[in-house]
Amino acid sequence: MDKSVLLIFVDEVINQCEFALISWEYLQESLRKKGEWSPEYNSRLFYHIQSFLVAVTNISKILWPKQKKFRTRGKELRRVLKVPMNSSMRDKYFRNVFEHYDDRIEKWASTSKEKHISDMNISIDGFSAIPDLDPIDCMRNLDISRDGKNLTLTFHGDSHNLTMTEPEVRELLERAKKLRPSLWSEVRASTSNTVNKLRNYMEKLQTLNELLDESLDVRSIKILYRHIRHHTFPTH
Repeated sequence: MDKSVLLIFVDEVINQCEFALISWEYLQESLRKKGEWSPEYNSRLFYHIQSFLVAVTNISKILWPKQKKFRTRGKELRRVLKVPMNSSMRDKYFRNVFEHYDDRIEKWASTSKEKHISDMNISIDGFSAIPDLDPIDCMRNLDISRDGKNLTLTFHGDSHNLTMTEPEVRELLERAKKLRPSLWSEVRASTSNTVNKLRNYMEKLQTLNELLDESLDVRSIKILYRHIRHHTFPTH
């Protein structure tokens, strides 16, 4: 992959990592404030969770592109950034839950027997204020460990430990920032070479202009044509 293009993708990985971690910090701040559970409080928590997941999803799209023609790019980025194939950032299930939530509502409406629903609720160590619900009635919910260190997102009985993903994002950010200076140096060196080649080419064009100003016979025209084809120009 062209180093300048690689640098742009690394910069975007850095951006999305920072966006994810900003959302994570706001989520942690909201959890520290606690207060009484309320719809407004829960909305704030899930707002930050959704923002975190969107940024992680964008990282995933860069590192594991869906289109076959871009998979070489993903492979190269995972190599230089040392991202394992089993990274939790690759998990698309919960991203799709939030991104296509309208589909999930339709599925619930067509399959739920009781038409009960638990959405954007908080449980502590698995204890919920709404127990014994059918998994299909359990939508986007968050389980928090009693010490507040583990955050687990649940949906239809499936779970995703957000606390495992956050350090992976943080470590990826560190590796991307560490890689950037050397990558930028390579791009700058390549740009300098291109500028030097352009300068030499302009000098040759100047020589060509001087030759064209002279009175040329047929033989000289043939020699000039050969120089043009091979991008080599005689000098005085």
